[in-house]
Amino acid sequence: MKWKGITHETDTCEKTNGTSLQGYTQTIDREDMKAMFGSNSYPDCDGKVSTEWVVEFDDGLVATLYDYRASIEEVREGYQWHIGGKESVVVGRVRDIIRRYKAIY
Repeated sequence: MKWKGITHETDTCEKTNGTSLQGYTQTIDREDMKAMFGSNSYPDCDGKVSTEWVVEFDDGLVATLYDYRASIEEVREGYQWHIGGKESVVVGRVRDIIRRYKAIY
């Protein structure tokens, strides 16, 4: 499944509106998340996270990856990132992206 990271787009909040927690990643640090998903998506639409990525799949489904009320120390060392979306299928897709990355690096 192809995907793209959404960063600094004006419609980021529109695309993520209505998403909710669907699952979690395996423990992974912030630097590896940045290597996989690029720069953080902005703006923070609800003020509850300090780091968030938005991923859009080629079928239009959107996943959000975020650190809900976590400290920067927690995410630096390794964190089980929240995976949000409108459908639970995004959890498996995000985990596949991470598995592929970890297999290479």
